[in-house]
Amino acid sequence: MQISIVTALFNRLELTRACLESGVRALTRWDYEWILIDDGSTDGTRDFLRTLPANNRWRVVYNDAPRGFAANNNLGAQLARAPLLCLLNNDTFLLPGWLEPMARLARLLPDVACVGNVQREPFTGLLDHCGVYFTPEGFGEHAWRDQSSPPRESYLEWPAVTAACCVLRRKVFLELGGFDEGFRNGYEDVDFCLRATERGYRHFVANRSVIYHHVSASPGRRQHEQSNLQRFRERWQGRIQEATRIPRGLAAQRAEGRRYLRKHRWQPWRYNGWRLLQAMEKVRSPRLLSRRLEWAPRLLLEAREWQHGRRKPARGTAAPAETQAPPHIFMVVGDTMRTASRAGVPTVVRCLAGAFGRMRAPVRLILWQYDARCLSLLPPEMSAGLDAEALRGPGYQADIRSYKRSLYDPAAVMPDDPVAESIPLHQLPADAAPQPGAWILLPEVIYRQAAEELAAYVRRHGWRLAVIFHDAAPTNEPQFYPPGQPHEHAVYMRTMSRADLILPGSDFAAEDWRLFARAKELPQPPLRVCALAADTFGGPRRAAVSKDAGPATVRMLCVSTVEPRKNHPALLAAYERAAAARTDLTLELILVGAHRTGSENLVATIHETMRRHPDRIFWYETASYPLLAQLYAACDFTVFPSELEGLGMPIIESLWFARPCICANFGAMSQTATGGGCLTVDVRDPQALAEAILALAGSPERRGALAAEAATRPLRTWKEYAGEVLAACAPPQLSIPVSSR
Repeated sequence: MQISIVTALFNRLELTRACLESGVRALTRWDYEWILIDDGSTDGTRDFLRTLPANNRWRVVYNDAPRGFAANNNLGAQLARAPLLCLLNNDTFLLPGWLEPMARLARLLPDVACVGNVQREPFTGLLDHCGVYFTPEGFGEHAWRDQSSPPRESYLEWPAVTAACCVLRRKVFLELGGFDEGFRNGYEDVDFCLRATERGYRHFVANRSVIYHHVSASPGRRQHEQSNLQRFRERWQGRIQEATRIPRGLAAQRAEGRRYLRKHRWQPWRYNGWRLLQAMEKVRSPRLLSRRLEWAPRLLLEAREWQHGRRKPARGTAAPAETQAPPHIFMVVGDTMRTASRAGVPTVVRCLAGAFGRMRAPVRLILWQYDARCLSLLPPEMSAGLDAEALRGPGYQADIRSYKRSLYDPAAVMPDDPVAESIPLHQLPADAAPQPGAWILLPEVIYRQAAEELAAYVRRHGWRLAVIFHDAAPTNEPQFYPPGQPHEHAVYMRTMSRADLILPGSDFAAEDWRLFARAKELPQPPLRVCALAADTFGGPRRAAVSKDAGPATVRMLCVSTVEPRKNHPALLAAYERAAAARTDLTLELILVGAHRTGSENLVATIHETMRRHPDRIFWYETASYPLLAQLYAACDFTVFPSELEGLGMPIIESLWFARPCICANFGAMSQTATGGGCLTVDVRDPQALAEAILALAGSPERRGALAAEAATRPLRTWKEYAGEVLAACAPPQLSIPVSSR
């Protein structure tokens, strides 16, 4: 049983019949039960319900006396057998595909309570509901009401949603005590959402789920309006404005409309009729709508339909987002989405997926199924078309709970069984499957036989393979890695020679690949260096050092996994030497990074050093993005003692926060440090590293000079990086030349 649908009925047999018939047609792929609770109907509804098939799919409850919407839904939730609940009015008409986006998001996010959808009026086709927000006066309003087009984001977070159609987990509904039965056919859904928000839950609207809704069609729907409103205000007056506000999307639309109207206020001859109607629709207040403007949304809807039918894009211009060509890039993200690690490769994959999402790029996310030996398409909500900002929430930089639920942390939004949710690429319909010549983008490092099997699978179906190459560290310095891993990495790099395009993340990584290919006499596909970006945390660049400690306290930050090549013993030895040399300073060392398997000796060394320096050395094995951003902002400088990297991402992260960084004067770290903001030394020598620490710890002027260099140094964004990857992986008709192997 996948979902239990609960519908409370009271008369309106014709609407009930239409709702059930449309639901049966739209739920052919679902294992569901439909719980129908009749609240004392007198128009023949009960006779109709007795004609339903007697099986486990239909369950009917007859009330002797009316109990109300809240009590009936509470009863249905108690009777439900599925983990997911769908609360549905009988005055709705369901369209194919309406349930999938709602149910999928309800399963994806652990802190989601209610997932609503887009509801249109059946006669005008205009929007009635895209979420519930609260005006500054405390009135609840339906967002986008009377407009013609819903938001473009896949999901948007709202303070509340209507229970006319919403999906939520049964466990959450019962945990919060269900609806308050003191409300009578009104306000119980908004009250429930606000109570859930106080418990740490959030509410979303799935904008890809659309149904029709006959608003307030049940008899007596408004009979208790005043008593419900009074009860609601007594409970939430004074607290509602603190927790809710007009959402960013609606506020941005209103501001855009106002800008257009102000721009041509004294030049009416420059008004464009189409844009004028759009601006009027955006600017108007839903609560204080003038009746004289009721014609505008209808006229806008008719004009838009006519425009889409008659208007053709000019030659050489891109098609609008709604009519873009099918995706021509399919990015492999399976291994990254199964882990919460902040290592370099998962970070690149997550940031690239987030950038694709914000760009609305023609990219879909896929994973490699090791058992089935094929690539599978992930659900649309996991693909790059999903707006990372929508799932992150408005206060993501300050709110750890909302920030972690985003494409930057796919492990938090991964389905429980991703393989069950995915569809093999070669079994997709022709209009959804990759076309011949489409790109399979591999940003991950896949070991064992899977790499060869993936390349063969791509070739077999006529697609092209592009690989983001990170480094050749295991083959260059095998002594730093467990036995067997250097050989597996060499097999992976041999498989790369069968790719159609290689995208190294730095010049150093590109040279590593060339040397390996020449030494092994491998074919060399076209190579294009795409330098990685720095805005891993999504926020603006920092310009000033913000310190909370006293003037005699200097904080150092080291962000790195704990493994042999990261050189933590040299850093700890250098710290002890520096602390002994400057007893007048309080040197704090903050380590951030999990330890890898086989690094138990390094862990013991760290704990032993921490015991010798209590309250001076701190180690965060796991750190959320908001916490790590705070650590970057609070430190005086960073130290990255790694001996072997393909780029050194913590270096550019430190520069993004305008913090000087001490790093190696050799390898990829030396190339990354070129441009200012870094102090390079031989990090393998503890004495040289200690002298560098003392040079920055004892000289605020030098720290300030390096911080100024870091703040003014040009750094790339992930959006720029994603655009370069898109340009490299052009559509088949604009393809770049490939080798003739």
